[in-house]
Amino acid sequence: MIPKSFLILAFCCVAAPLSATEDDEAAFDDALRNFGLTAGMAWQCSAEDMRESVDARTLNAYSGILRLFGSDRAFGFAASYGVGIAADIQDEDCAARIAAFEDGLASAQALETEAGQ
Repeated sequence: MIPKSFLILAFCCVAAPLSATEDDEAAFDDALRNFGLTAGMAWQCSAEDMRESVDARTLNAYSGILRLFGSDRAFGFAASYGVGIAADIQDEDCAARIAAFEDGLASAQALETEAGQ
């Protein structure tokens, strides 16, 4: 029979890292949703002739998220993209939104490269 104190110690050792992991998972989900929101805002800020490019790069990012992290996270990204397209933003924020989108794409590319190794 395993002593009760050993089981309590084992549970505490296992439970502590799980809460940190759950926080990390939630932060990652938030980052993906924020990236989707930023992508939608970048689409909104783009000139008509550039929107197709933003769409294509966003779809590529979505595909990578789906492949690497699953459909729940990809759905969160896609839903946030739709919110970003419809968001009420000021023209003076557009340069920052487009720059954030480009930075997010670079980060996503780095993650995909890292995961593929």
